[in-house]
Amino acid sequence: MLAAFAMHNITGGPQFLREETEVVYAIILANLGQAILLIGLGLVLVPLLANVVKIPMDYLAPTVLAMAVFGAFGLTGDLSGPLTVMAFSAVGWLFKRFEYSVAAAVVGILLGGMAEEATIHLYQISGGQWTYLLERPAALAMLALLVVTMLGRGFAQELSERATGA
Repeated sequence: MLAAFAMHNITGGPQFLREETEVVYAIILANLGQAILLIGLGLVLVPLLANVVKIPMDYLAPTVLAMAVFGAFGLTGDLSGPLTVMAFSAVGWLFKRFEYSVAAAVVGILLGGMAEEATIHLYQISGGQWTYLLERPAALAMLALLVVTMLGRGFAQELSERATGA
């Protein structure tokens, strides 16, 4: 929005509300009109769009995948976008095939960046010594939980196989 203002020689900031009251009221009224139109359009189209759940998955999944690939190409303008979509589609299929939790993977991807930043921050605070991590009880507890969750599934399967086999 600031770029659009700059094209019309309007400077954003504290003086904007005082100097450009017409533009401010126009934006507010446009947002109000947009909300009213979207409510009306939504109420009219909800019964029609609810029929999407009736489409068989054999038709719906390839259609959504094709739209995602086309959208990725439109966004990047080269093959890196569609290849990324296809790679993550393959990862999702593998997760489903080997019964891994897709929701847990998404949470892991989202929190992974924050964990990486925290690890780098810890490394900087410690002066480059990784043993600093092992001196903190909370960090040790988290590492233990990480190891248990990573090894827990295989260990639980092994125990269940022994129990049913014996």
